[in-house]
Amino acid sequence: PDKLPSFILPDPQGGMHSSAQLVANGLVVIITSPILKDKSAQEGWSRDLVASRGSHPASIILIEDMTASAFQGSHMKKDWEPGTLPILLEDKTGKVHAAFDVGKNQTKVFVYDKVGSLIYSTISAPSMAGAKTVWSKLSK
Repeated sequence: PDKLPSFILPDPQGGMHSSAQLVANGLVVIITSPILKDKSAQEGWSRDLVASRGSHPASIILIEDMTASAFQGSHMKKDWEPGTLPILLEDKTGKVHAAFDVGKNQTKVFVYDKVGSLIYSTISAPSMAGAKTVWSKLSK
């Protein structure tokens, strides 16, 4: 979406995160189709974005649609700890996920500036070059 959808979502530990708070320094959103069996793209984007972030203050979030039963045993949820990136957020109703309009079997990355305007998005496979492109868009 051209504007960041408004939301308040919990992380796996119960901490609440609002879109208004998260976007304050720019925001990178990783979001995957809830029926996607292969989660390697979201894991790859997470790894590459964190590794190439440098000192950029933007937040990185991964929104999981919790309506999909396949996610309940995910190692990302089990292994996630507060303070680590990306911030894992649980969309228990699927409404936030629907606002991002991610197609079947897709992982998308959205980049929003400090006021919540979309400045870049991609559905490409994860890579360090792709992650560096994301950070370059936020640095302008």
